Formats: sequence, C-alpha cells, structure tokens
Amino acid sequence: MSDVFISYARADAIRADQVSDVLQQAGLSVWIDRRGIETGRAYDLQIEEALRGATCVVVLWSETSVKSDWVRTEAAEAYRLGKLIPVLTDRAMPPLQLKSVHAINLSTWVGSHDAPDIQELVAAVRKRTKGTVESASPPPKPPMRNSFRTLLDQMGIAFADRALERQFSAFFVDRFIDQTRMYLVLGAVVFGIFSVTEFILGSTSPIAALVEFVLTPIIVTAFLLTLWPPTRKVWRFFVVGASLGAAALISFGLRKTAISMDEATAVPMVCIFLLGTMTFLGLIPSRALDTALVCVSVLIATIFSASLAGASHPIAREYVETAISVCSALVISGWWRERQARRWFSEASGRGETYLP
Repeated sequence: MSDVFISYARADAIRADQVSDVLQQAGLSVWIDRRGIETGRAYDLQIEEALRGATCVVVLWSETSVKSDWVRTEAAEAYRLGKLIPVLTDRAMPPLQLKSVHAINLSTWVGSHDAPDIQELVAAVRKRTKGTVESASPPPKPPMRNSFRTLLDQMGIAFADRALERQFSAFFVDRFIDQTRMYLVLGAVVFGIFSVTEFILGSTSPIAALVEFVLTPIIVTAFLLTLWPPTRKVWRFFVVGASLGAAALISFGLRKTAISMDEATAVPMVCIFLLGTMTFLGLIPSRALDTALVCVSVLIATIFSASLAGASHPIAREYVETAISVCSALVISGWWRERQARRWFSEASGRGETYLP
C-alpha cells in the first residue's frame, strides 16, 4: 500500500517523474506505473490494486491526458473513492464531471522543489496521508513521567499515563455505579421484607419506624440519584460525602447510645453496629484513596467520641480497637479491589480492548 498513486498520460512521463521525486523526498511512498508494474502479471489488475490501495490519487491533467480514456477512468474511480487530488500541468481543463474538484495549478512550475505551487501539492498530500507521514518522521521522545505518579502506579492505585488514568476512571465509575444499584435494590428488598414482617406481627418498635420512615426513603433516593446522568460526573464526591456523613452519624450517635449502657450490653452493640456499618461503607464503590480518607475520618471521629467518655472506659477502648481493626481491613480490601481492577484494565488495553465511556 502506497501513500500516492500518480495517474498521467504517457506524453507527460517527465512531469510525472518530477512530481514523484518531490513527493518521495517529502517522505511519501509513491506508486507510478513505469516503476511499479511487475512482469508476469496483468498490468491492468496491478494498476487497479495500486489505485485502490493508495491513500490518495494525484491525476496530472494535460491536453493529452484529458483525452486519455485510461486516465479519465482512473480519475473517475479516485473521485468515487474520495481520493482524488487533481493537478493542472498546462492550460487544459479537467473533464466536465470533475471540474467541481479544486485542482492545483502546476502549469508554470519549472521543477524547483521549493516552489509554492509544488509545495501546495505536497501539503495537500500530507493532509490526506498524515498518519503515514507521521510514522515516517522520527518518533517523538517519550514524555518524562512524574516520579510520584510512577510510585502510585507501582502501588496499584493510579496509572503513570494520565490519558490511561482518565480512561480507567470512566470505566471505574460506570462499573461501580452498576454495582451500587445492585446493592441498593438488595437493601430495599431486605427492608421491604422486614417492614412487611413487622406489619404482619403488629410491631411498632423504634427499629421498624427507623427502617420504614428513614432508611427506606434514603435507599430509594440514592437509587434515583444513580439514574440521574449528572451523578456520573460527581460520583466520587457523592461517595466520599455520603461515606463521611455515615461515619459522623456512626461515631457520635453510637457513642451517645452505647456509652450510657452497662458494659455487658454496650460492648456487643458497639461491635455489631460498627462492623455492620463499616461493612456497608466497604460495599460502597469508592476508590482506594477515597476509602482511606473515609477510614481516617471514621477513626478520628471514633477517637474523639471515645475521649469524651474517658480513655479508661472499657467501652471506649473496645470502640477504638474495633474501629482500628475494621478500618485497616477496609483499606487493605479497597486497595486490593482497585489493584485487581487496574490489572484487568491494563490486560484488556494490551489486547486492544478499549473502554468507551
């Protein structure tokens, strides 16, 4: 496959050679019949293959070529394929059907490679074959990579390539928004079963009221937010904000209810509530760095809440120890989850599978 196919009449062979030499010196591959025809094969088939395989077709119009059925046929086929670049070598006019295509005038060109008219032709061909021209030029130097981003890449929480990172971010958001919807639907089903059971049993417990009038509306609202298109753009802020809000409610609300209880009742309650809520936070599709931010916030709130009860309080100690262990597990699991997702994404990119947001 060549960059340029030159169509011309036999009487214009010298001019065709001059044009071919200029294009080749510009780094373009040129097919011209006097040099490209192979012996032992039908020349008409070779010409057809070369014309169809070329990126563009330069047709040299002259008083001789406009009368050539062969040149007119090649020009018509090039026009049909969208590859035609007509060139005027004298005062002859192109055939009627091709007059609407802008032609480059080389009628006064004397063979200089720096002449504006021949450079106009070179520029037109370059524009058509820019991919080929770029590959023929020296490869650009690889950009210097930021050492901090390289470190994040080695840790598995960011790509050193910023373009790949943006592509992965779009993949991550779409993938985990779907995951969140699944969790929300599952939670709504569980709460629905609980509410129906409480209604059948005639229970009016505070927990039933909390589920029916607080938690269920929150889940429904969160699910509707995931369906709202702008949510995708602010997804990370939404996840972090919701997680921090939950952390604040856990820390301060649990301290108020648990610290006032006796140790036998409060310790199991602290552990169960904290583990359950932190598990919920772990299911939220947050990035590893976002998970670490949330866990640090939870630990700060936990330590602050415990300090209000006194560092020597047994429930306070249990509260802090449980929070530290759960947060550590969440950070590790969040890092492992994102690392595996990035590894899969890199392998898919290496196989040529491109994610399109």
